[in-house]
Amino acid sequence: MEATPAVVLSGADEATLARARALLESEGFSVDTPGSQTKRLVAGEVVIDLDRREVVANDGRVIRPTTSEFEVLAFLATNQGIVLGRGRILDAALDQPFTDPRTIDTHVMQLRRTIPGLVIETVRGVGYRIPGSG
Repeated sequence: MEATPAVVLSGADEATLARARALLESEGFSVDTPGSQTKRLVAGEVVIDLDRREVVANDGRVIRPTTSEFEVLAFLATNQGIVLGRGRILDAALDQPFTDPRTIDTHVMQLRRTIPGLVIETVRGVGYRIPGSG
């Protein structure tokens, strides 16, 4: 019988736990948290908790973006490595008819400003992407 390696973090705050999970997952480890089936995305040095609708930045701070900012971030992070146009982001993430596609520029600017370690690349004339496999 082969032993399964385990890491136990007791007494750690949520930000530390999220960073540890992200690090382990980025190295290919499966992370199970007893009693928790939280959905998380890792985008570079940032962990996005889809259930709690919050982000753990690379400095360990927990950030709660506005609803629209979070939807844009979650859509970009779900499609890492793929260049997404403003219209596509607007349709998929915000579902707000008659909204100017340049609204996405404002959300991306605010996300870049408030979440340390988050990288959202601008692809001129096309849109945005979070670097990663895609």
